[in-house]
Amino acid sequence: MPQIRAKKSLGQNFLNSPTIIKKIVTTSGITAQDKVLEIGPGLGALTTKLIETAKEVLALELDQTLIPILEEKFPKPQTSNLTILHQDALKFDPSTHPITKDAYHIVANIPYYITSPLITHFVTSKNPPKSLTLLVQKEVAEKVCAQTPSRPKLKHSILSIQTQLYAKPRLAFKIAAKHFSPKPKVDSMVIHLETHPKPLYKNPEKILTLAKQAFSGKRKKLSNTLKNPPNFPDFTLPEKFKDLRPEHLSLKDWETLAS
Repeated sequence: MPQIRAKKSLGQNFLNSPTIIKKIVTTSGITAQDKVLEIGPGLGALTTKLIETAKEVLALELDQTLIPILEEKFPKPQTSNLTILHQDALKFDPSTHPITKDAYHIVANIPYYITSPLITHFVTSKNPPKSLTLLVQKEVAEKVCAQTPSRPKLKHSILSIQTQLYAKPRLAFKIAAKHFSPKPKVDSMVIHLETHPKPLYKNPEKILTLAKQAFSGKRKKLSNTLKNPPNFPDFTLPEKFKDLRPEHLSLKDWETLAS
């Protein structure tokens, strides 16, 4: 295999610990009956364990230079349960591919800079995954889990609200930088999200629109940011919320305001 350098522009940090890889797959809970979508297989370290464990694996790789390397590492017909696509995950529609058109799971070591848009893209898609097990930046993982048993004291953000309307997240375990090549400058963590059969509340888009308006002035009280919110002509802010800031509200509070 030729020497491959990670591309900073694509946020590549290749995981090189078989022990950690096994732990990620165990955390995902996938079995021999499951179909898996892997995003950013890189050099195929996690892919190897996934195809040993799952029924079928679809690997989406944005870096064209890695495709022939992956195809050489996983030749046919020895790895008949693996499909490799040169594809941008943020533009991928899971309802259009045979492996992901029905029930499937996501297991991936993703570029950290796309964590938020990637979670949003898949949990709000026409056919969301049953679960997502992602290796992400520790700080972002903790934000996703704000106000959950994993991080009960952490204040809400748009990311946590947006995620938790569609999925139940939990922190799994931390990964030291030494297990990557090159070593990232931030701490890493595996997060597991079980998607809800349907959004937690019946009006998630409305909740997010209102929350985004409030968080546009995060340090301001709701009496200022939600005084006359656009797209809510008949909105009246209840008295009990007027002196609060957006991060102080629970998901149920946002549902109440958007109703």
